[in-house]
Amino acid sequence: MVVVTSRRQLTALAATDGARQVILDVLTGAEAHDLLAGRLGAGRLAAEPAAAEELAVPCARLPLALSIVAERASARPGLPLAALAAVLRDARGRLDVLDGGEAASVQAGQADALSGIGWHQCQLGDYTASIASCEQALEVYQQTGSRHQQGHTWDTLGRAHSQLGRHAEAAACYRHAVHILGELGNMYNTAEALIHASDAHEAAGDTSAARDALRQALALLNDLHHPDAAAARCCASFKMSMVGSVKSPV
Repeated sequence: MVVVTSRRQLTALAATDGARQVILDVLTGAEAHDLLAGRLGAGRLAAEPAAAEELAVPCARLPLALSIVAERASARPGLPLAALAAVLRDARGRLDVLDGGEAASVQAGQADALSGIGWHQCQLGDYTASIASCEQALEVYQQTGSRHQQGHTWDTLGRAHSQLGRHAEAAACYRHAVHILGELGNMYNTAEALIHASDAHEAAGDTSAARDALRQALALLNDLHHPDAAAARCCASFKMSMVGSVKSPV
């Protein structure tokens, strides 16, 4: 048996290889507490219940991020959890906690945790925090040379900027996503990023760039046998017909 994990629904595997999808949410508050208690001991958490609860917030209750934080706390048994929580509240401090200078493979995992935090923050509407987390993830990815998740992180960063009305910044992020995903051969997600870029260009008033991005997306989608390609083609075609006629949603 092979287990494949992803923040995105891997519909292609389910459609072509019979994979069974199990959709998981982030940990509940109780589950996050149990994870920390298993690593640090129930007594240490009971001594600082408020700080223990706060540790889960900047980690977006993601298991990998919480595990890294627990390891840091476990290595320093005399460190108050409140002090660690205070460090995590600061964006730079969060990077320092999640990035301990280990081997590249471990750092890439820490970047994945930061990227996952940023994605969840974006879904929850905390766009400023999402930008900080994604930028930290990209910094670590670039240090290690890991490109596997960079494209998705740039895409999330673009969405966060868009939601804050920073459409030029969003378009730049989407360009990075398109470049990296295309180099990795991930054509479906490249097309998705192009569609997102089109929205950003139109919101910025550049209808020519918006149409160009949609034409590129449609060219990719027309050659794909991805199970979601047909729906994406319909979306891109509809957007193409509407570019310049109505204000694009943020």
